[in-house]
Amino acid sequence: MESAKAGGVHMVDEIACPDCAETIKAEAKVCRFCGLRLSDQAATSGPAPSSVDKDSPRQAHVWKNVAAVIAIGFVVSVLIYLQVYEGDKSKSYVDSSLIEAGQSAVARQLSDPASAQYRNFSTAGDCLTGEINAKNRLGGYVGFQDFLYDPRTKAVYLDVGLPETGLPFDLWKEQMNEHTAFIDKRTNCSRRA
Repeated sequence: MESAKAGGVHMVDEIACPDCAETIKAEAKVCRFCGLRLSDQAATSGPAPSSVDKDSPRQAHVWKNVAAVIAIGFVVSVLIYLQVYEGDKSKSYVDSSLIEAGQSAVARQLSDPASAQYRNFSTAGDCLTGEINAKNRLGGYVGFQDFLYDPRTKAVYLDVGLPETGLPFDLWKEQMNEHTAFIDKRTNCSRRA
């Protein structure tokens, strides 16, 4: 610590912060390292635990973090509740005869109908939607893709999905048009209900 003599009286220019032990000016009201507020008595007489302000910025920061964690926990629990309990109510019952008719119609368009794997059945108006994965002519599974079965026309529509980047423009445009047509057909089914 540095010291200076002023009029024969020995004064301390710097003191150690009672919280972080860093050296600070004796006249300091707040520690520049940890943000601890010091009362006038602590700044002149050295560290005294009883003279430390209980509501230091560090403690306020901790309480803000605790409040933020509690708020985030509350929001997450509400979202989980809505997903688990409210989500089940919005799922519609899909008639098993509609599923069988849809699977039969989709199977007629496949090169290997026995390999078909179905999932995520739902209804769009009076139409059946879902996902199908089946083997191609080379014997490999192509991956799940959306399908739509219209019981009125007995037609099946397969979604090619969004086109990949890097395709030649003509191919990209063709795939985008097929995907858009699929979305339009699903929308039309939903409107009919």
